Amino acid sequence: DHKIFEGARNAAYKKTTAKHGIDYVIENLGLRVEQAKSLKLMYSSFENEFMCLVDHGMVARQSDEEEEYYNALAAAARRIADDFRATFADQVWQITAYLFSYWTLTTAPLFSTSVAKGHQDASHYLKVPHAP
Repeated sequence: DHKIFEGARNAAYKKTTAKHGIDYVIENLGLRVEQAKSLKLMYSSFENEFMCLVDHGMVARQSDEEEEYYNALAAAARRIADDFRATFADQVWQITAYLFSYWTLTTAPLFSTSVAKGHQDASHYLKVPHAP
């Protein structure tokens, strides 16, 4: 359980939890077809935004702009929450993407930037608060 193995543990966890995938989860919720489609679309939007935010955060980390990026994430989440023109459904996935990316980036101090540069699937080694 040494910190050096944290990335490998995270990758194994993701591989195990992702076996069923989001389709399996949504199908077993007992939702109507249109609800299931809507939820899948929300999850897809969340996952795309989350990965984009994490990727940008890794770039910010490499260029010593980490603190500014974290502050920008928090400010964006507050703006989304305060936007009363947005639908609740849009606010939920957007705020969740910002909060989860903030958590992921701030709990990954040992994440190797060489892994991020050298591997196409480097994100598999990051700890995430949700099963992808």
